[in-house]
Amino acid sequence: MGKKDRNRATATPTSTTSAASPDLFDPRVFPRSVELLKIAETDRRAAEALHQQQLYPQAVFALQQAVEKTVKAVGLATRVISASELQSAISHKAINVFLFAMRKIREVGNGKVTDQKAIAMLEGYIRAGESARDRFTSTAKPTEAELEQWISAHRFP
Repeated sequence: MGKKDRNRATATPTSTTSAASPDLFDPRVFPRSVELLKIAETDRRAAEALHQQQLYPQAVFALQQAVEKTVKAVGLATRVISASELQSAISHKAINVFLFAMRKIREVGNGKVTDQKAIAMLEGYIRAGESARDRFTSTAKPTEAELEQWISAHRFP
């Protein structure tokens, strides 16, 4: 991961909506969220069709795309991320939506939450997410044999 990517991946979450709003969902971003969910459903259907044709690596890729778009749609609709963050800090790293959510929970609870066990658990989630993101973005690509072995072990019934 390059320095530019690392800086974007660790950016502090921001929001284009008021944190004081009592509404969980921001209706202004619903059209974009719905658009992402429709594309995600198309990707999921493609994954299913590819799997039925025994094109497993392509099916896995299409399913990963569906998951990525779904996570982004939920993050956008619930104000965990802003539309501009989709292009910058999130990009193709859906795990950053999770990290943004955890950091926002930490910010909102800062000084209000006194349960040390809950605070430690949240910090652990953040560290684990960052570690997983960093570990999987810097690991070597698996060989074709390793992919085939993994696919054989995880085939749908």
